[in-house]
Amino acid sequence: MGAYLERTYKLTNKGVHASVSKLEAVKTVFHVYLIAADLLDYLRTSSPTASGKLNVYTASIDELESVLGVSRSIAKAIIRARAENEEVTIELIGKIRGVGPKTFRRIADTVVFAPRSA
Repeated sequence: MGAYLERTYKLTNKGVHASVSKLEAVKTVFHVYLIAADLLDYLRTSSPTASGKLNVYTASIDELESVLGVSRSIAKAIIRARAENEEVTIELIGKIRGVGPKTFRRIADTVVFAPRSA
C-alpha cells in the first residue's frame, strides 16, 4: 500500500511542475482505487473481535498504538511480550515500563486475551 501511496503522490505532484499525460492521470485514479480497496479489505479482516475488543495475540503494532492510545514504545513492548511469552496476561502488560494505572485500565477495558488459535 505504501508503494501505491508513493506513486500517487509523485504523479499528483508532477501536475504542479509539468503537464500530466492521460495515461498518468488514469494510473493515479487506479492507484487511488487500489488504495481504497486495500483499506476496505483491511477493515473487513482487522483483528478486533466480535465484541469490538482488540485481540492482543493478533493485533498489529499500529492497532495497539492507535486503539489503545499508547506510545509506539509501549506497543512494541506489548509485541515483544507476546513473542517472548507463551501466554499474555493483563498482569504481564501491567509490568511494561510506561504502563501506569490509567493506561492499565484502558488496556483492560479494550483488549481481549484470546488464545492464538481463536
